[in-house]
Amino acid sequence: MTVLKLGSTGPRVVTLQQQLQQRGFDPGEINGQFTAATDAAVRAFQASVGLGVDGQAGSNTFAALEAPNITSNVTADLVAPLFPGAPRVNIQFQLPLVLKGLLDAALADKSMVLMALGTIRAETGGFSPIDEGISKFNTSPGGQPFDLYDNRADLGNQGPPDGASFKGRGFVQLTGRANYTNFSNVPGPGDPAR
Repeated sequence: MTVLKLGSTGPRVVTLQQQLQQRGFDPGEINGQFTAATDAAVRAFQASVGLGVDGQAGSNTFAALEAPNITSNVTADLVAPLFPGAPRVNIQFQLPLVLKGLLDAALADKSMVLMALGTIRAETGGFSPIDEGISKFNTSPGGQPFDLYDNRADLGNQGPPDGASFKGRGFVQLTGRANYTNFSNVPGPGDPAR
C-alpha cells in the first residue's frame, strides 16, 4: 500500500479525508489534495488511537480508520456489570449520551471509553450525573454550603457565592469557576470557534 502524505493527491486521499471527517477529525476541504489540514487531522487521529504520530497514512492508519468505532460495541449489557447496584435504567438512558459526548469530542478510542467509564464509576457509581453533596471538605462548621470553595484561587473562584455556584456537578464532578469557564468555551467538532 502506498503511503499517503503531505503533497499526495488522488481518489485515495479523498477516501482518507472522508474517513477522517466521519471520525470527527477535520481534514479541510475534501478535494483529494493532502494539505496541511489533512496532515493535522491524520496526526490527531493517530494520536487518538495510539499509533505513531507521523502524519503519514499507511496501512496501520487506514486499518484504524476502517475499524469499527469502539463505541458501537459498548452496550448497556456490557457496562452494567461494571456498575453493580446502579439502576439499569440509568445506564440505558445515560450511556448513549456519554458515548455521543466522547464521539463528538473525538475521544471514542478504547482507552478513553474505559477511562470515562472508570471515572463515572468512581465519581457517580449510580451512572447518573450528580451534584456534589455538602461535606466537611467543602463547608465550614456552621457555614454556608460550599463556603470553603468560595475563595479557592486554584479553582478560579472569586468569593461568595462562587462555592455554591460552581460546586461539583456531572459525571466527573467538574468544580470551580475556572473549570466551568474553560469547558463551557470548548467548541465541539463542527462548532464555530468561540
